[in-house]
Amino acid sequence: SLLTFAAVEGGTLSYELLLRYLTLCVSGGHDAEASELYGIMRGSFPSLDTGASSLFIKSFSRTQRWKEALDLLNQLKT
Repeated sequence: SLLTFAAVEGGTLSYELLLRYLTLCVSGGHDAEASELYGIMRGSFPSLDTGASSLFIKSFSRTQRWKEALDLLNQLKT
């Protein structure tokens, strides 16, 4: 995947790069890739910004992870 290539070429992946990749995944309907990216980002960064959370909500709402989308939405509200 593009994410693997970027990791091999650059070593570490910045939050900004991951967010851009997430945007591409969600807009293209690649929900499985977005789901994988969620695990990477949650493991690498202490918190997600509103933009990333919104994209994950959009992606998760189209999958069996829709309940997690509700959890993320509730986190944004607080």
